[in-house]
Amino acid sequence: MKKNVLLLLAVILSCINANAQTTITTAGLSSSGYDGTNYVTGNTAISFAVQNTNSYAIVLKGLEAIQSPITPSVPSNPAKFYLWYSASSLSDTTTISTTNWSIVDSTTNTSLTIGYNNLFSSLNLTIPANTTYRFALQSLTGIAFSGGYPSLSVPWSTPTYVSPSILSTNGVNLMVGDSKIAGQDVGIIGNFPSMLTNLAWFTGSITFESTIACTSPPVVGATISTANNACRDIPFTLTTAANTAVYGQKYQWQTSQNGTSWANVSG
Repeated sequence: MKKNVLLLLAVILSCINANAQTTITTAGLSSSGYDGTNYVTGNTAISFAVQNTNSYAIVLKGLEAIQSPITPSVPSNPAKFYLWYSASSLSDTTTISTTNWSIVDSTTNTSLTIGYNNLFSSLNLTIPANTTYRFALQSLTGIAFSGGYPSLSVPWSTPTYVSPSILSTNGVNLMVGDSKIAGQDVGIIGNFPSMLTNLAWFTGSITFESTIACTSPPVVGATISTANNACRDIPFTLTTAANTAVYGQKYQWQTSQNGTSWANVSG
């Protein structure tokens, strides 16, 4: 005998920490080949880009880079870094100078350990809405990276490709290696300040936060189901409409058989 059960649905929106930070890392489970075993010694720079596709600004708050897991340990200790950015020199070869580039932050002598290291303690750079900045991480004691050419002296050899070259979350793209802007590679490495066309994948992470605070209480709007009458083992989709949708919100769906007693839906 079939049993018909009335099931009511609702969604609760709440605000979480408006300054919650998000990290994009090359150490993600979907990444392949980000081993950081290639390296260049001496005063070197590697480039990558951060693309903000949101309608609001984000603030870059943290940057990690890898110290090579193989001998020698590059960058070597004590390490010193500079972070540069440009809004115009977005791809291919470049000479880093104060004409088109600005220093974001620098470190004093830093002691690194094998693996990922947070380099800057006071990073605070705003990237406007729908804007791409290209960055160059300069190290006085070398840089470890992934893929590309194993040596700056043999750029005619076959490079090793790393995947993916664009890592994304929350409307922000970390572009490295052979990701392209205007048809040219974003990620290159070379002796500072003149970076040659040596393809390289920056290996590390960026951390950012949104500038849009979650309004409390948020506007819930209407709940929508793709099935007015749901049957067991047949999937359907729940969404909301006319609700506030900004960074820093948490969604909790609930069900009820009588409209009075409600229970959270797991997940």
